[in-house]
Amino acid sequence: MASEASILVYGATGYTGNLVAQKVKELGLSATLAGRNAEKVKTVADKVQLPYEVLDLSDSAKLDDLVGRHKLVLHIAGPYAVTSPPMLEACLRKKVHYLDVTGEARVVEAVKSRSEEAKSSGLTLMPAVGFDAAVGDAVASHLKRRLPTATHLDLGLVIPRFSTVKSFSTRKSISRGTLKSVLFSVLPDGGLAMRDGNLVEESVAARHRKFDLDGDDKGMSFSSFPACEIIVAGHSTGIPNISGYMPGHMKMPPAGLVRMVRPLLTTNAFQKVAGFAVDLLTPPGPEPKDVEDVHMSAVGEARDEAGGKVARAIATVGAPYPFTASCSLEVARRVLQGDFKPGFQTTTSAYGPDFLVSVPGENAEVKDLP
Repeated sequence: MASEASILVYGATGYTGNLVAQKVKELGLSATLAGRNAEKVKTVADKVQLPYEVLDLSDSAKLDDLVGRHKLVLHIAGPYAVTSPPMLEACLRKKVHYLDVTGEARVVEAVKSRSEEAKSSGLTLMPAVGFDAAVGDAVASHLKRRLPTATHLDLGLVIPRFSTVKSFSTRKSISRGTLKSVLFSVLPDGGLAMRDGNLVEESVAARHRKFDLDGDDKGMSFSSFPACEIIVAGHSTGIPNISGYMPGHMKMPPAGLVRMVRPLLTTNAFQKVAGFAVDLLTPPGPEPKDVEDVHMSAVGEARDEAGGKVARAIATVGAPYPFTASCSLEVARRVLQGDFKPGFQTTTSAYGPDFLVSVPGENAEVKDLP
């Protein structure tokens, strides 16, 4: 069972949670692992020889007690639309720093809405401190530094196995948790974009464009997607018009049909059946052999449309999930050392445009494109 520790890692039994637990042990950090399933939590904790607790987020009294015995929560249990609210509330009640690794835009927006409350308590709230947001945030802040007058920003996420339809493999590319977040939160939310500083709804794949990643002028096709980098980069850079993109020229059903189907995705019945299918048909996440020599990138284009100026760049790190473990724990380490800003923050609003390249062991790179 758990004793006093600095970090509470909730969601330690998932694919990313296992990687975080291993990294905690490797770095010698003080942490408690936690999750709902007693057998699974104990298995992970015994493997890395860390203390653990069994906790269902619906038990608010036990949640408050456990959170209150730590200085910082690293929340890695999805879908975050369901799990983040109770954990965030507990952190605010008990005055404990909150980090998570969500990719869900609405969750990031919800955390951001509590910024003033956190400031008054001297707490930092930093959601989305893994892939894909931290990488997109890095390229966005780099472009803002290059083009301070930018009014528009397009960001595209590039994972090698996502680059073409033929090479796409859910079984080999993403974890169960990521897939469930997409099914239960991202798709029901529909498309999102930042327009004149406001978050607005639009259809998924409403827009298409190409990014030239290697200077061959051919370009890779992308479709608009409700990535959480829209909110993260908006906060970091102040650029008022931001769109997120994923690789591929996606075609969506008619808008009317999409509006009819979206409510079904949020029902308990659908989520129960779909969750069972995901657990049955997919492995926890990529096998080690599937991420050897894999890199993920975020590409960006900033424009000053009035002045006719354009800047492009790309940020690259290693395999997505190991990067998430390294990045999130580097943020946690800094916060515990007192290196943080109160309120809602992103990795670059807290630590500057060059944070990504400072994450230990990642050999991250941010470079300009033609």
